[in-house]
Amino acid sequence: STLAVPPEQRREFYAHALASTLIPMGISCSDDAPLNAGAEQVEVGPLEVRRMTGTAHHVHRGASEISRSDDEGIYLLVNVAARWQVVQRGLIQLGRGDVVVVDSRWGFDLDLPNSYEIANIRLPVEWLRRWMPSSDPLVGRVITGDAGWGRALSQFLSQLSPQAAASTPL
Repeated sequence: STLAVPPEQRREFYAHALASTLIPMGISCSDDAPLNAGAEQVEVGPLEVRRMTGTAHHVHRGASEISRSDDEGIYLLVNVAARWQVVQRGLIQLGRGDVVVVDSRWGFDLDLPNSYEIANIRLPVEWLRRWMPSSDPLVGRVITGDAGWGRALSQFLSQLSPQAAASTPL
């Protein structure tokens, strides 16, 4: 959590924490309010389950960040709380319960204009290929959380916390 760090050091601290536990990303935020952000995570076999919360900020992953990473992961990001948007293959507005598929091998931007909560599940690309030859058709697309199989997926992933994943056989 950034709460243990002086306000003027939080952005750099959080960027370093993301780079060492997730993937390198640039962080920017308004100078009006200090960044408050935190994450809990657990590995479940080849999967990583995270719950991320915090205050408004912008995340960028471009060529510089990609060059500092060898991550090949597909991320299912579930919007558990307030509206936000992601850009990867186009602009996507996410409402509460919506899921977006993000590929760490490509650049992206996340704009989190309000306090947020995100369920973040990382699927290794090689592991995912066992069931799906290419994840490309899903990347940068929204799976709406209000109907059909998207509702079931969203509800399951929204309830999947690091604590639940670690203590429940999946």
